[in-house]
Amino acid sequence: MRLYPLRDEEYQLDHTSSSSDDPPIWWRAERYLREKFDLEEDHGSWYDARTREGEKVELKSCQYRYEDGQIGNFKIWFEQLTKLFRHDGYIALLVYVPLDPPAVLATQLLPNYAISTDGAVSFKASHPTMDGKTLVQIPWTEAIPLDAIRMGCRYEFLEHYSDRECEDTFYFDPPVGSE
Repeated sequence: MRLYPLRDEEYQLDHTSSSSDDPPIWWRAERYLREKFDLEEDHGSWYDARTREGEKVELKSCQYRYEDGQIGNFKIWFEQLTKLFRHDGYIALLVYVPLDPPAVLATQLLPNYAISTDGAVSFKASHPTMDGKTLVQIPWTEAIPLDAIRMGCRYEFLEHYSDRECEDTFYFDPPVGSE
C-alpha cells in the first residue's frame, strides 16, 4: 500500500505516538467517528453514541489487514447487532492503517438495514462483560463501499469489490451519447 496519502494530519486518529501512555486505538477511533459524524458519546447501554436526533449508534473499528495478510474484520456481539436492527440504529465504521500515529483508511455511517452479515463468521467468545456470547466478524470490505476508501488507496482493494462497483467508482463508463 502506498503510504503518501496516509500521512495527512486530517486523517490521523490523533497526533501522538502509540506509546503505552496513549489511549488504545479503539478509543481514538471512537473519538474520530464521533467528531466526523457529529455524534454524542453515550456508553450507558449496548451502543456507544447517539445522533443529534437521539438515534442509537454503535461504533466499530478494525485494522485494514492483519499481520498474516488477511483483511480486517469488524467484530460485533450478535446481541448488539440484533438490537441495532430492532431499534433502527446506525453503525459507524472506521478502518485504520497501524502507522504511528494510526491513519484512517475509510469511514462509513450506515443505517441498520445496510449492514450485511452475508460473509460474516460467528463464534462463541468469552469476554469479561459479555460471558460466552456469540461474536460476529464482518470483513470490512463487505461493509464499506469502495468509494468510501481514501483516494490513492482504492486500487489496493479492487479484488474485494464487484466489477460494477469498481466501474462506478472509477468512472469507467463512457458518458451517455459519447459513442
